Amino acid sequence: MGFLRIGWRGALLALVLLGTLGTAAAASADGAVVYHQTLSGTADFNSEVNPCNGEPFTATARFTFSTTILETPSGAEIKSDFGEFSGRGVGATGARYVFETVGRLNSDVLYAGPDRQVQVLLNPTIHFIRIGEDGTQDDWFFHVTFIAIIDLDTLTVTHEVGHFFSDCR
Repeated sequence: MGFLRIGWRGALLALVLLGTLGTAAAASADGAVVYHQTLSGTADFNSEVNPCNGEPFTATARFTFSTTILETPSGAEIKSDFGEFSGRGVGATGARYVFETVGRLNSDVLYAGPDRQVQVLLNPTIHFIRIGEDGTQDDWFFHVTFIAIIDLDTLTVTHEVGHFFSDCR
């Protein structure tokens, strides 16, 4: 599935930039600092293929990622990332496609050390539903495990490993 592989890489870079470069900070009365940022966007994909029946389809996806970081006065950090990925599409036969993340989309970002690199882990599952012209439905789940290391000085991915598979129902 091309769009998910490309789309997740773009979302990955957005998460890293969001979590490390551009968060807004607010200090609390006890000296803790809270950073919070939300990033939303859309993307169009024009040449996808249903892995269960081979049907080509196009899609428009929406995503929202929200990152919150709490830094205590002693230097400890607590970080939370939440995301949502959803969209709609149409197949070559006229079938409609609807998809969204199942549960929460979690990511983990290990912050840059002295070498200015971050490590990112994404592990979402996306549920696709195909609705045929006669109203019949079939679905599949797309599972992703994606790990990347990104150099913050050059904003390039220096290493990535991805495992993608579909579970047809």
